[in-house]
Amino acid sequence: MNKITFLLFLVMMCHFAFSQQMPREILQGQIVADTLGIENVTIFNSNTNKTSTSDNLGYFTIYAREKDTLIFSNMAFQSKKMALSKGDFKLKVMRIKLDVYINNLDEVFISPYSLTGDLENDEKNIMIPEMPKIDLNSALITNFEADNQSTVQNTLIPGYLDGTYMVDLAAIGKKLIKLFSTPKEKKEVVFVSEKIFQEAVKQKFSDDFFKVTLQLKKEEIGLFLSFCENDSKARTLLDPKKEFELIDFLIEKSKQYHRTQKE
Repeated sequence: MNKITFLLFLVMMCHFAFSQQMPREILQGQIVADTLGIENVTIFNSNTNKTSTSDNLGYFTIYAREKDTLIFSNMAFQSKKMALSKGDFKLKVMRIKLDVYINNLDEVFISPYSLTGDLENDEKNIMIPEMPKIDLNSALITNFEADNQSTVQNTLIPGYLDGTYMVDLAAIGKKLIKLFSTPKEKKEVVFVSEKIFQEAVKQKFSDDFFKVTLQLKKEEIGLFLSFCENDSKARTLLDPKKEFELIDFLIEKSKQYHRTQKE
């Protein structure tokens, strides 16, 4: 019995040691919420003491591995703690939903009235202001002058036409023209930014992205971006709709860059 217990203990220790030696990799995720924007949510890896921040669409990247614990925090949301599993790294983008933080009020005071809590007595003591009296005679003789915002709509005037139930011939004519006209071929629009590639990428990403995600030194950032700019598809990835493709492009280029540096 002691031998079996010892073998089980040895297997568990080997599994634990192997899991601790697993290298960390880039985890891509998106934070979602029901009502509020999810910008500037802090993502903290409690195992490595490293942090990341979400962008205006909730996307973030952080180095992590299985069994690491991530803590999501922001003033507008309830904090959330999440232990990573093996399945989280199989997802292209891991999505985390945060709940809005609701600040409950203990007491509400209504002034200038002094309330006792007895609804019947308090209702009698509340003073309701009287509505101003309107002189109908003076209102009837007031002349109306039409302006750019309003006109006289009098159905008793001869020639008045109510357009509520009338046929809109102009709208029908436009639909007929659209129906019989030849559809124009859609031209493919290629996004080309007027910004310099290096400056545009530096504006999109923080220094932590280059240092932590791409593992670049500060003095290597400019040389690395020049290396990326030699690729013909680099400038087309500056399209705001291709931000994830740009991230994948930079990660792949960083691997090539590090290989060339070693060689």
